[in-house]
Amino acid sequence: MALLIVLFVIYRSLIPNKNNHTKRNAVIRAIKDHDYKKAKETLLLWAADKYYPEDINNFNDISRVVKDETFSECLSSLNKVLYADSTDYFDDAKFIEILKKVDKIHYGEKKKAEVLPNLYD
Repeated sequence: MALLIVLFVIYRSLIPNKNNHTKRNAVIRAIKDHDYKKAKETLLLWAADKYYPEDINNFNDISRVVKDETFSECLSSLNKVLYADSTDYFDDAKFIEILKKVDKIHYGEKKKAEVLPNLYD
């Protein structure tokens, strides 16, 4: 029985997770629904997950880790929509397109935080 569990764990670790885009898709769904407050919340969750262990608390933090000028401009436009109550500044389709592009880029994969510090450095 233990062997079966070990084999299952190895199998799951070798097969990529099909739900790795769920947070990104939640952002896209919120944008399409014009629920920009929800988009902000889910975008922060997406970025915190994608760029872990970076400390992501706001759009400036996302811009800092993504390092894409076009995406930073889209975040600025979304921020204006959130606080200006006008969608004149924001292009939903462009934002979704740029988000998908940025999500495909792997900046060195997510780094796991070390449980214990290296004792012999």
